[in-house]
Amino acid sequence: MADAVIGSNGEKVIVFYTFKDSKEFANFKEGTKKLISGSILLSSVFIVFVDEEAQKLELPDSARFNYLAKKDFNLLGQVKDKALKEKLKANYDVLLVFDHIDDKYVKLINKTKASKRIVSSMTEGINFDIRLTSSSIRIEQIASFAKETLEKIQS
Repeated sequence: MADAVIGSNGEKVIVFYTFKDSKEFANFKEGTKKLISGSILLSSVFIVFVDEEAQKLELPDSARFNYLAKKDFNLLGQVKDKALKEKLKANYDVLLVFDHIDDKYVKLINKTKASKRIVSSMTEGINFDIRLTSSSIRIEQIASFAKETLEKIQS
């Protein structure tokens, strides 16, 4: 089996995730490292939704991770940050969605262009090609399950 399923062919990846707490976020980061190859991980875009602006202070500064709170959207529901807006307009090879996503972010995810859309979320309304369903609620286990499932599909 391959060491990494996604990104091994130079694929451009965007990942959406909802922040709950710092411990789970650390598990999310570790789980996605196992799912996405190291070289593409550095150039991948991670969008992390937070409930409150103050939660952004708990999260590590990183060029890869973009944190969005309600205040980061204008009245039309568009992202205010111009650089992030450009990242969201890009075409991606793979779009991944982890965990439950609030309904207010579904439109943003659906507008993001991607060749493969893989969802491990039961959030309604998200367009997807593959929905992975796992009995686990721990993000690192879901990422591991996603990796194993995609390896089976690709072999």
